[in-house]
Amino acid sequence: MFQEVSLNYFKVPSSKYEETQLLAILDCSGSMYNYWQYVAKYYNEIRSKVKLHCAITFDTKVKSIPQADLTNNINTYGGGGTNITVAFLELNKLLYSLKQKKNVTVLFVSDGQGEFSKELIDKTRPAIENLNFICIGVGKNFPTFISMNLRELYHNGDRSIPPLFLVDISDQGIDSIDKRFQIEMLSAAEYMKHQKPIKISPCYQFPWDQITELVWPDSWVSFYSDELETENGKLQKIEVKGEQIGLIAGYWLQNLQLMSLRKKVAQEAQIALTELNKFIFGKKLTFLERVQEQKSALNQIIQELKFLASAQTLQELDEATAAQRLKIGTQIGKYHNKALKFAGVSVEAFQTYKQEFITMIEKTKFVNYDFPVSILSLQNQVDILTDPDLIEGVKNCETQYHLVQSLPIIGYALYVKRSDQSRINPYTVEVLNIAKINKYIDSLAIIDSPNHEVEFNIGDNEKEKFNCLVPLYQHEILIPFLRSSIFHIQMTFVLMENADTCFENAYAALLGNTLLYMICQEENQWKYEMIELINSSFMLAYSDSAKIKYHMDHLLSDPIGTMADENLQTKTQCEDLSKTILMLNQIKNNFKQDQFKMIIQRLVIEAICRITRNHQLFKTVMEVDLQLENEIINKIKSQFTIEELDNIQDFQILKQKIEDKIKTLNIDFNTLICKMEFNKPQFLQIINEQKFNIKTLQSIYRYFLNEELPEELFIIATYHSRIEKSYDRSKKEVEWSLNKIFNELLIEDQIKEKQKSISQTVFDQLKNQCNYLKINNKNKNKNKVQGNRIPRVERRRIRKQKLREQKLLQQQAFQQQQP
Repeated sequence: MFQEVSLNYFKVPSSKYEETQLLAILDCSGSMYNYWQYVAKYYNEIRSKVKLHCAITFDTKVKSIPQADLTNNINTYGGGGTNITVAFLELNKLLYSLKQKKNVTVLFVSDGQGEFSKELIDKTRPAIENLNFICIGVGKNFPTFISMNLRELYHNGDRSIPPLFLVDISDQGIDSIDKRFQIEMLSAAEYMKHQKPIKISPCYQFPWDQITELVWPDSWVSFYSDELETENGKLQKIEVKGEQIGLIAGYWLQNLQLMSLRKKVAQEAQIALTELNKFIFGKKLTFLERVQEQKSALNQIIQELKFLASAQTLQELDEATAAQRLKIGTQIGKYHNKALKFAGVSVEAFQTYKQEFITMIEKTKFVNYDFPVSILSLQNQVDILTDPDLIEGVKNCETQYHLVQSLPIIGYALYVKRSDQSRINPYTVEVLNIAKINKYIDSLAIIDSPNHEVEFNIGDNEKEKFNCLVPLYQHEILIPFLRSSIFHIQMTFVLMENADTCFENAYAALLGNTLLYMICQEENQWKYEMIELINSSFMLAYSDSAKIKYHMDHLLSDPIGTMADENLQTKTQCEDLSKTILMLNQIKNNFKQDQFKMIIQRLVIEAICRITRNHQLFKTVMEVDLQLENEIINKIKSQFTIEELDNIQDFQILKQKIEDKIKTLNIDFNTLICKMEFNKPQFLQIINEQKFNIKTLQSIYRYFLNEELPEELFIIATYHSRIEKSYDRSKKEVEWSLNKIFNELLIEDQIKEKQKSISQTVFDQLKNQCNYLKINNKNKNKNKVQGNRIPRVERRRIRKQKLREQKLLQQQAFQQQQP
């Protein structure tokens, strides 16, 4: 009887990254009007990270903007229909003009269908080595099939790069659209880098594929041998387990999905399912079983593979459904990989942490001070730390996956709200409930519960759910444990559900947000007992932390500046104001009363600014007299003579002359200013959907100052939020006078905007007149010389020649920026 020969799997290591050349094709058609500000904002952020970049904006026409930021005004670039073909013909021209025809990222952002000719685009498409083609789809009308056709034409880079990042714009809260663009566009930007393919002994890139001898770094390959030879050395087979299964499955799925746009892939999908079954059922699972979120993601991928194995294809679906299915392969591991970038734990580091932990256990004599006991395991933390088999058990933990599933953490039961952001920034988590009846649970109970939620009956057919816990202690005997890297790995997993990383601030973030929750509770003894426990736990764990000490020192010397999300001068970060609240609670007695009141007021202002900075919350009470505005525009225009316009050689001179006329006329713009008032209903609607809502801010104010939060602070904070960046806000004095805000500053702002608007209107109208006069003058002069009118064919040739010269100048400017 013959034994089946199984494929072995190998991970190809990373190689040196090479910088990309970014060409972004950005849809600026009318349907993108509401979203252009986000596209421009995050394109500007992305482009700042590469040396060579160019935006190609398109509606029915196309513009190239090399080496420059985009503005928020979509009308600067388009606002009409959608012609995808002209955009990619322009892309082909730019690709031809590149000095180095390799290492290019094409970022395609669009929200809808348009004119498209694959054949015409392919005719002029140049050969580029190592080109990554990434799509960002906006909404349900994203042209999925057109975009994947373009991906097939252009992409010849790493096949593990996701084809699509989808921005869901349906049924979202007021402040969520910006965050979704930020998440998807910056996630796509993570793949703007290039590695060279490496030579390898014969193997399979995919289990259904042909044998290859050229593979991408960071990819998974397979073959029947126990080792493979590469140009950089030998690879040994790896036992695929835990999170690795999900990453491989996502890689396989996204490539099968792209194949299914051209043909049925039932046979290939069945091979993928067979291999995945070997991983899941043929081995003892560790991390996969313990992290329900990753398990759910893997199950979703398996269902997609079964869909493809049933001989169905993405081509048979509508555009929106196909886009959603393509997104599945992109999602798994995305935030996991982001977190790894910041705080990944290497194999060597984990072994060091283990040895340090074992040494600490051997040296420390733990005394059991009647610590709280988990209602489920009936153990307390010292019971676990004094278990005679603990050291041997830790030695046998090959990875941190084994550690988190075998070493329980005991603490107060919490229910927390996690988000995509909290997977890379633990301070952004939100505590929604803390147990009062079944107070203490252990981390293994959470891991082993469905959806990572422990459920208790509390009487009257009511239940409580908990998905997290926070250890709270006062005894110094636990200091060595609370300061160990093993504890921080555990708390990273407990809070962020990620065992591959070690965020030293995860426990501090959990303490800070538990404190924030307790501050919002009613006045009673339990509230202040819990706050005291939080304070003591923070000092036990972090009093010798250099990072925490550095931050608290700056909080003492520059409390306002240290509240900035990133202080460029002191290099401090306040990722979330729960961090400031946690530390201020430790050092509040170091400030004078008046100074501390100012600090808390600025904290409330900063919290509101972070929420309202993108919202217009001052509204007009009466409309401006449009007839009067038109009279002023005509009055300014009447100051120009035909002869004066004839002598204007460029538009900058025209703009300056308009400003001069306005000064000469001494126009009173106050007649065009309307009364403003604060839009309180909209303000409350916006802020009450956030973590720092009105109730929370009032509780913070009352807790620290024993005063009620004055409503005037809402208006003051909203006005201060005109300053977009947190660091700039911290350096700018706050205007505390409501009278001045409404009767001077808002009026000054309006006057500036109105003057700018009127100047632009006059310019737009006179600009066309200037163009007409200049063209007429040129034609008159040429007719005088030639004695007759230039033929239409010749005029057309001259226009085309000018357009070619303009394009050539743009391309030359673009090339000069290349290395």
